[in-house]
Formats: sequence, structure tokens, C-alpha cells
Amino acid sequence: MESGDLMVLTDPWYFGPAYLDQWHVFPKPVDTSFVQDITHLILTHGHEDHLHIETLKQVNKDVVVYFPYTWKDGTKELIRSLGFREVHEVQSLQTVKLSDDMRMTFVVNGLDAFVVYECEGKVYVNLNDALNAAHWAFIEIFVGIIKKHWPKVDLLICGLGGASYFPNTVHAPGKDDEEIALLREQFLAHCFCDLVEEILPVDVLPFVPGFALLEEDKQWINRMKFSRNKLEQYYRDYFDADTMMRFMGLQPGDYLQDMEWVKTSPYHALDIDDNLSHLIHDYYADEILRCNTHAAQSPEVVTELRETLQNILPISTVGIAKELIEQINFVIQLKDVAEERYIHCMYQAGKLVTRVLAKMPANVNIRIRTYSDRLRYALETLWGGDVFYIGYGADIDVLDDACLEDNIDIVSLRLLSCFPKASATMLNQPVRAFKYLSHNPKFASLAFKQKIVMRGNMNKLPYNERKHWVNKGKCDVCRLCNIPLMSDDFGEALVEGKL
Repeated sequence: MESGDLMVLTDPWYFGPAYLDQWHVFPKPVDTSFVQDITHLILTHGHEDHLHIETLKQVNKDVVVYFPYTWKDGTKELIRSLGFREVHEVQSLQTVKLSDDMRMTFVVNGLDAFVVYECEGKVYVNLNDALNAAHWAFIEIFVGIIKKHWPKVDLLICGLGGASYFPNTVHAPGKDDEEIALLREQFLAHCFCDLVEEILPVDVLPFVPGFALLEEDKQWINRMKFSRNKLEQYYRDYFDADTMMRFMGLQPGDYLQDMEWVKTSPYHALDIDDNLSHLIHDYYADEILRCNTHAAQSPEVVTELRETLQNILPISTVGIAKELIEQINFVIQLKDVAEERYIHCMYQAGKLVTRVLAKMPANVNIRIRTYSDRLRYALETLWGGDVFYIGYGADIDVLDDACLEDNIDIVSLRLLSCFPKASATMLNQPVRAFKYLSHNPKFASLAFKQKIVMRGNMNKLPYNERKHWVNKGKCDVCRLCNIPLMSDDFGEALVEGKL
């Protein structure tokens, strides 16, 4: 954003991959030379595609940096370690005056946040990907905050589709991965329209996740996008037939000048109905070769990683309900180990135990297929589990449909992850916890209710209800999610770029 002498950049990621070489920026930027002229850098949260270390190393270190104040410390110190000298943590709903004509406000939800800019009399709400895939019971809290503080929004910027692994890398007998992936994108587009209907901005700027997956068995996911060219008509068909708002699908190189869409991107001549996935092989030929080449690992690696897993289980199980732990019975299969070896984790005699097996056991409920470097990263690195939770670093095979009732697939992945625990962190830092909770009362209330009601069982409230995306067909999913059923012809045309 530019206003007078200010040039403000939000969440830059354009230099190198993210999530252990899984996400690659796509479509590629047209020009990043302007980055050296920015005056302010706004970072909304710590996910790699928003706070990208290799990209931040390229940025002018004289800029003023703002980051939201959350319950977890350490981010300010991290940003300073990259060479930035002026770094500010800002409380939720605390407005910062960047100039006489521009103000900025974070709205924090957990460790995530979105940002609102007020510039030259207009209000721009950049939700990034902070809300669009959440449950509506959660979203409505933050929609209420927006409507209270900014009743008139001139531009709503928001992610349109899904970015994380679910449901595309969760497999089950009878599940049609591509059919469900398309339906999930429609569902998220419908949720996007729900947001628009509540906030009622003058204009809408939807964006699709800006990355490509290069592994051969994941490249199909790149085509599973809901076309922004169809979004306005979808909104008219199912929400407001007479809307006057504009839906503007900018490509890299485009910009808004006085709220008018200036189309200068070369991608407009190359896309096929708002999809550019056919260009990925041309743009990333060398990277595709690298991503699909894995050095063979010895069976000893399996034993080593089993020991590491056993050592972190006392930490990764903290806060998970006993009735969920008792259902744990999964295997990990490392795709870069040629010999058949499995790490088996199961509840036995009152505790979780792990062992290495030369044959797949018959009674497991989940199989997790991944590579040894990803498993090691998840087990040994703080936030390393994001290679699975946000990246597409594992395929999860549901072998027993009953385990979906309590989301045991999520629980199993969580046991492989070194995530900090909010409650423990807050107990160790009571002053920070008080400051955070006092500035986020509605979110604090929701988190407290979840903690009391759920008691470590993530399926006691509807916020994580998801099994129908794995074990239901598209007609049932449409009924359960209350979205219109699109025809087979529509879905096929969407994939083939005919619409």
C-alpha cells in the first residue's frame, strides 16, 4: 500500500520455498524491486508463508516492523535477529498511526491475526487466511468485531480456497479425492460469500493460495481451485442477486489505483479460467526434479526415529483427553526406506508404546506415509509439525472408519508434533498472559469454554467436525454443509478449465 511517502508491505513471501521445500511461490511475482523502497513491514502471524525468513533477509532492514502481541513470545527477538532494528509488538485492536493519512490495527485470534488499514478515508480489511476456513461459530466473533469498529468497509481482502493438507491428503476406502477436493473448494467459496454477506464491503479482493505443490502425487491438487471468475455469479445466485459490489481477482503485477483495477499482469493472457497450474512445469522444472528425488535411507533410520517419537510422547500428549489416547493405534511408513519397516504407536497397558515392525499389523486404524526428513523435522523442531498440519508432508490413510468419530487422524498427527502449549506457556509467563487475555476478551472467553467443555477432546464442540469430508459422498457432504450441489458437468468443466 502506498500513501504519500509511505510504502507498506504485508506478509511478503517471494524468495524460496516454505514448509520444508513443499510450498513453492506460484504464480511467481512479476516485480519485487519495489521492496527495497518500503517504509513499513506488517507481519500478521508466524506461519512460514507470512513470516518467511529467506524473504525477510532480502528486505531493507531500515523499515519499521509491526507484529501482533500474542500469548507466545520470541517473535520480536526472531525478527530482530534478522537485522531489523525497529520492531514493535502491537496489542489486538490497538490502532497505530503510521502517518497523518494511514492507520493500522491488528485483530488477533490465538496466534493468528488479520489487519485493518484506514487510509485516506477508506477502510481496507485484509483477512489474509485467518478466518476463511474456520467454523462459523468462531468466525462470527470476529465478524462482530469488524462490524462494531469498522461498520463501512471499502475493500475486503480474503483467501478463497483451502491451503492446508485437509482433506486432500486424507484417504479412505471409497473416497474420491478429486471430487471431495472440488467440493471442499466450493464449500470454502460459500463460506467466503457468507463473510462477504455479513461484512458487506464496497469491493471484494479474493485471492487463491499462492503456492504450487511439486511432488508428482500432489500436483493434481494444484488444479483444484474455485475460479474467482465464477465467484460474483455464485454470490448472485445464492446470496444477493442485485449486489453492486465488485469482485476483483488481481494477478501478480496488477494493482488498484483509487480503487480501480489496473490490469498489467502478463498472467491474464496465460491463465485458463483463473487457473495457471499448466505453467508450473515450465516455471519449476528443476525444482520438480529435486522434489521428486529422495535419497534411499537405511532401516536404521526407522529405529532412530522411533526412539525420538517415544521420547516426545510425554510432551506431545499433554492436554489430550485420555479417551482419545486410548484409541491411538497407528503406523508410520517412511517412503524413502526401501525395506518394509513400520513405526507402530499404540496404547497398551496404560501408556503409549512404540515399536518397529517388519510387517504391517492388521488391526491399526491409521497409516501415516511420509519421508524421514519430514518426520525428523516434525519431531525435533518447535512448530515442525506444520510440515504436516499446513504443508502436505504426509498422506493419512484411514483404515478404520470408526476412528473418525473422535478425529483420531488429527490426534495421531499431533503426537508427531512439537507445538508449544498455550496453557503451560501462559502459566510460565503470567504477565504476558494477562496482557494478552485482557486485550482479547472474546477470544479468551471462547478458548476458556472450549477448554472446560472439551477437556482435551477436540470433537466435543463443532469447531473440528470434519469426518464427512472423509467418509461421505458429495451429495451427503452438500446436505451436511448446507451448500448447493453442483452438477458433475460443472465440476469437470472447472477442473478442465472450460468454465
